[in-house]
Amino acid sequence: MKKSILVTLSLSLGLFGGLSSIGYTANASSTHKGLPHVLRNTKWKAKSHYIKVRDDYEASEIHFHKTSVSEEWAAGVDPFSASKLRYRYAGHHTYKIYGRQYGNEPAGGAPWSSEVKVYNKHKIYYKDFTYTASLHAYANKYINSFYYRK
Repeated sequence: MKKSILVTLSLSLGLFGGLSSIGYTANASSTHKGLPHVLRNTKWKAKSHYIKVRDDYEASEIHFHKTSVSEEWAAGVDPFSASKLRYRYAGHHTYKIYGRQYGNEPAGGAPWSSEVKVYNKHKIYYKDFTYTASLHAYANKYINSFYYRK
């Protein structure tokens, strides 16, 4: 009886000590550098829209790299990119992505943010938060939409 209690006690203390010594490196509330593995080095394309001015159908495209993202919007004039990305897992396969956009911005760049919900490996929902209220209708029609793997 004494021996079985000692064996049980020593095993439970050893198990507790072993589990408590394991360090957890990821924290869900902190931001991580780069992009989530599910988005890295992938290309996505949205549904085509008819652009009256150009008399043609065009689709928005997004290319996620390791630490940057390139975007080309339908009816857009020039491509856009953001770099120095960080992300935070928001739950339910949703990622909030933060970064800086350089181009015509000041020396430090302008803040940029977006949100990506991953439905499966072929479908995501992308929402860009950097557009102002004046471009809200444009953003909802051409930018904030479902994208499919290219």
